[in-house]
Amino acid sequence: MTRSLITAVLLLALAAPLTAQGGGGGRGPGRGMGGEMGPPRSGQGLLKGITLTDAQQHLVDSLYKVNEPIRAQMMENMRKQRESGQRPDSAQMAAMRTIRDAHQKQYRDILTPEQQPVFDQNVAEMRKRMEERMRGGGMGGPGGPGGPPPAKS
Repeated sequence: MTRSLITAVLLLALAAPLTAQGGGGGRGPGRGMGGEMGPPRSGQGLLKGITLTDAQQHLVDSLYKVNEPIRAQMMENMRKQRESGQRPDSAQMAAMRTIRDAHQKQYRDILTPEQQPVFDQNVAEMRKRMEERMRGGGMGGPGGPGGPPPAKS
């Protein structure tokens, strides 16, 4: 894990100029489902089933502070494009995937070898959900578009 910590610290140092420049975007109400987004937390989202040490959570928080402005700016640009009636092109989508994958690798590198398979499974499940939405599955609730069928009474 020492090598992973060194890698994470180096990535933070290299990315620090990006946050100093502002990076645009930022968090605010309505950003993501349920309002404000925050850094991944032990036992939630991609870290479901993983208990982080205090040192790991601190590194995750630090990476989030560096990564979030980059992600948020890309999402904002894509949102504006959609609002103008355009769809993101393949280059934009590839850039978003590249950034997402790099950020996930940074988070994964913080984890112990025992925690990494759980993280990998969480990433695989997230990608499956994203693919289903992209194929028209949507994010509807029970009985709604893209949602599971309503429960039978």
